Amino acid sequence: MRAALLTLVTSIALAAGSIAQDTPTGGASSTVDEITARIHANYAQSRMALKSPSHAVGEYLFASNGALLEHSAAGATREFDLCDLKPKHIHVVPLVEGKAAVAMYYAEGSIQLKGRQMIRDYGTRASQTYVKVNGEWQCRTEHYSAMTGASGVVAKGVVNSDSQGDASKVRASARDASVPPAPMETETTREIKALIFNEHARSRANLRTRPGATGHLVFHSDGGFMQRKDPLEVLEFDIYNVNPTHIQVVPLVEGKAAVAMYYSTGSMKMKGFSMTGNYRVRVSQTFVKEFGRWKRQTAHWSPMQGAEGFNTVPLVSTDQAAAPKASGNRGHTKTGPEIDLAKHALGLYVAGDIDAWRACFSGNATFGHNRWGTNRPIGELAKIHKAFHEQVEDLKLTLANFEMVTVANGNRHVHAWLTFHTEYKSGEKDETVVFVSWGVNGNNKFWYENAIYDTAGMPDVAPYKK
Repeated sequence: MRAALLTLVTSIALAAGSIAQDTPTGGASSTVDEITARIHANYAQSRMALKSPSHAVGEYLFASNGALLEHSAAGATREFDLCDLKPKHIHVVPLVEGKAAVAMYYAEGSIQLKGRQMIRDYGTRASQTYVKVNGEWQCRTEHYSAMTGASGVVAKGVVNSDSQGDASKVRASARDASVPPAPMETETTREIKALIFNEHARSRANLRTRPGATGHLVFHSDGGFMQRKDPLEVLEFDIYNVNPTHIQVVPLVEGKAAVAMYYSTGSMKMKGFSMTGNYRVRVSQTFVKEFGRWKRQTAHWSPMQGAEGFNTVPLVSTDQAAAPKASGNRGHTKTGPEIDLAKHALGLYVAGDIDAWRACFSGNATFGHNRWGTNRPIGELAKIHKAFHEQVEDLKLTLANFEMVTVANGNRHVHAWLTFHTEYKSGEKDETVVFVSWGVNGNNKFWYENAIYDTAGMPDVAPYKK
């Protein structure tokens, strides 16, 4: 178990699909390209002007010295005596295409904030959320944390000291937090706060956590590299006495995307590892709402000043953080325009807009449901869907999990595990579990749909039984 967990903690995520690395992709997502370019431009400006770019909206910040949450007003900047930083291995995850996104990357070099001590071994992990304001991407939140073996910025009050150790003597406690101005309370902020409290309560009760139905990208509090958490992965604990405090939720797109920043404090002992009795970390997490449920997309955990995180990662170079190359063209991802297409098509199907659903397929697309060897034209399935909706009073997609697999020849296949709840006009009700596979062509259209589901529990009026 210990060896397996060490492998898990030190693994490096393969970010694919709509996640970009270092340079604009020229690919399917303009959000990915635009934010990647914006990050490079921001660092170039900081190196030349010796001050950070200003933003049209206020920012929330967890600085790389482990300090408590700060808030800066619109137009504020940070000034430097020296700034020679460069971003590396940028991963961008669109939250709402063209409106909101999160970027996770590394920054290395030398830095000296104005009036403070020089840091020559600066190396941090960065998570930033962006929103589009008047046609421009503006940074909304930032979370920086030092990598294992590297340094972040010096704590306030440590000026030109001979030893960086002075900064480490500063201790931060969530009890001391002066809460920054909170965004206006909305349905989004209330729902996500409740979700965070409930997740911690379940972990305390069950002594286990899991990433959720879609998995997510994460920087753990050990200072290690980015990981992609598989949705089936489970972390187990002997002791988990951790509570969230001072939760700030910033809606990025109301009702669709948000970021939460808070503290998680207490004690914990993961199975196979030693006790962490002074566990006090800063947390930022992004969420999107899909089919009526908030799902975590990314997470960044980092220790407060003078506290502990989960420390297991050995000292290595960030050059090892680039995603390993897959054999041939093979790949696997939980995000991307292909999966977005599947979610869009399912939303149209649930809404009963079958003509728009049909437009998600190529002209000569085929389908096969509960049969193999002989597919039929997709237009026939459109007629079946329309007949189904004529019998339906209410249709809900209650559970959904997606993946995309790219095989050796480059063909892309989206898979989904779905649960539908149907109430018919006859008064009958049905819950159906479906596995569905789509092939995606070069124009980002489906060229086939194959599905497997049990029709035994469906009422006779359901056209899928015929």
